[in-house]
Amino acid sequence: MSYRTAQWCLFAAFLAHNLEEGTTVGAYLPKRQSILSEYFGVAEMAARVTQAHFAWALVAVSAAGFVFVSLGGWRPFLPVLLAAVMLVNVLVPHVPAAIALGGYAPGVVTAVLVNLPYSRWFLLRSVKEGQASRREVVTALVVAPAVIAVSIGAVFLATFAATVAPN
Repeated sequence: MSYRTAQWCLFAAFLAHNLEEGTTVGAYLPKRQSILSEYFGVAEMAARVTQAHFAWALVAVSAAGFVFVSLGGWRPFLPVLLAAVMLVNVLVPHVPAAIALGGYAPGVVTAVLVNLPYSRWFLLRSVKEGQASRREVVTALVVAPAVIAVSIGAVFLATFAATVAPN
């Protein structure tokens, strides 16, 4: 498989993960409000997140992933950053959330079974083929938590603003 095809497969893995989250979050999170409040202190805000809000957030995040891979031919660091985000996203927040929420958190299946092995492979292949240096991969891994935090924060802020805005 060409490196460019591997980039598009990375996006496919990212999209599969987002689809799992989108199809499970609406039914799952309302059942876990007390745990969300106890562990994360976000029960009130999470209660405001509707399936529609979350779906639009996933569309926006998926579009960003599409742009990263689309520009990957000219800016190879962008797919490397996407792979780093996918890899770190397994460890923060999916696996800890699954433990805290009693065994499952929306997106944890594809995070562990698809994103973990594929993003790891993609990052190693990127270095092996000279598409990214080790330093660039480490930089992407260091920046990834900030990208995740900003993404999650933007979703909650947009959702909160949409639910408190005057009609």
